[in-house]
Amino acid sequence: MDIVNTFTPNSDGINDTWIIDELDLFTDVTIQIFNEWGRIMYEDDGSKPWDGTFNGNPLPTGTYYYLITVSQESEPYTGSVTLIR
Repeated sequence: MDIVNTFTPNSDGINDTWIIDELDLFTDVTIQIFNEWGRIMYEDDGSKPWDGTFNGNPLPTGTYYYLITVSQESEPYTGSVTLIR
């Protein structure tokens, strides 16, 4: 799976959400995004791209960490994504 590592949610209509195209090929998807202290900033079943907000408020520029689980049988995908405002 190809996971982009940067997006720019600045409302210019270009690269405003963090989208993982191949997620629709999997069942039982869970996406979690964490800040540098391990607090969950975003959690979804893969049906909605992340827009760089937490509780409706824009998050600051920075590096966030993801854990993507696509099934119980496979290893989770982990890594970082940089949000640039």
